[in-house]
Amino acid sequence: MLKKTIYLAWGCVPLILGAASQAEAGDAARFSGFYAGGHAAYAYGAPGIQISGSEDGAAEIEKVFDITPDQRNNAGDSCTSSSCRYARDGVFGGKIGSDADGFTGGAHIGYNTQFQNVVLGVEGSYDFGELTGSGKGEIEAKSGSLYSGQTLVDTPTYLTARSSLENLASLRGRIGFTSGSFMLYGTGGVAWVDFEGSVTSPDGFPHPVNTAVSNESATLKFGESMVGWVAGGGIEYMVSDAISIRLEAMHYDFGDVKFDAEDEGNIEQMVGKQAVTVNQARVGVSYHLN
Repeated sequence: MLKKTIYLAWGCVPLILGAASQAEAGDAARFSGFYAGGHAAYAYGAPGIQISGSEDGAAEIEKVFDITPDQRNNAGDSCTSSSCRYARDGVFGGKIGSDADGFTGGAHIGYNTQFQNVVLGVEGSYDFGELTGSGKGEIEAKSGSLYSGQTLVDTPTYLTARSSLENLASLRGRIGFTSGSFMLYGTGGVAWVDFEGSVTSPDGFPHPVNTAVSNESATLKFGESMVGWVAGGGIEYMVSDAISIRLEAMHYDFGDVKFDAEDEGNIEQMVGKQAVTVNQARVGVSYHLN
């Protein structure tokens, strides 16, 4: 959607500037001064959680039961010691899609200085609302695991990933070029966001004999307040001396959030990372104090 918005905006530029060039010089818009306004947006991002067990391996999800030698022998393997261990193991490696998206509303405030048809400015913005997403990744049976009765193959088991972004804010510079009442501009600067994510392992790996006994799931939670960069551009039109409307597209990039776990719940080993990005297409209106 972001690409379509950008293509549409740029495709309209020749028509917009062509029409604006016919405006008389005395009717040229004045973008200088302070302004404030609101915007509505559709945003999407946080493209997925990458999970592995090590730098080059798969995450291991495991439940180990203490059982008797007879139970172990019945499970298909010999055991002669006084106590035995029985493992139901699964592995997962790859990406779980947990795209966070949704509609948000926000406010912006800024200041412009205009030099003939060149406008320089600074703008701050804040978006209300939360972007959320979730996805699942199927766990595969670990090679060499012992199974009897219910297996991971017969009963698919999944890791569940969730992501959430809120308090999206930015402080950006702007540079624009005007023609009549229109301004085409680019913008970029620093951005902030609060990110929270989680990965939940499944329960339900049953005891080889007593199927009423099963492992407990584990949930890894991770998140932080992040600082990154934002860049974008748009078109703004002065409806009157005090009111302007705009159409713009933004891309935010906050880098990665990393996490790891070992012997937590039924997770034997897991490391992962979540890329935190937001793409945003928005429309807005501003009131200018010229």
